Amino acid sequence: MFLVSKPLVKNSKKKSNLKEPNMEEENQKLRDKLINMEVAKNQTEDKLQSTTNKSDSLSNQLEESEKSIANLTAEELDTFKRTDKMVEGQVERQKSINEILYNQLSLTKVEQNEACDKFHSQDLESENKTKPLT
Repeated sequence: MFLVSKPLVKNSKKKSNLKEPNMEEENQKLRDKLINMEVAKNQTEDKLQSTTNKSDSLSNQLEESEKSIANLTAEELDTFKRTDKMVEGQVERQKSINEILYNQLSLTKVEQNEACDKFHSQDLESENKTKPLT
């Protein structure tokens, strides 16, 4: 009686199959991370647009305030100058916020590109591992 042993190829496939779910899990994690980064990027872009709009509005207010100063009396002029300085401070703060958000957006874009590159390279590795040997 002959004993039939299982071919070694099946064992290597089992090992390969064990790796595939890990690659699949890793790919899914990367996909999820990419989606989260895209959402974060969109939120950051929205915040940047909102603060840019606020900054533009404050700049317009400042410009209008400066035009009105010429027509004011001395008392009104003093009061208006204080308000003008407050608005200028707000504009500067908004500009700082815009710069921070722009930097965050740039960083998010870099991280997103890195995640895409990593995802694509792992996807190619996964495809290469699953192709049958010819």
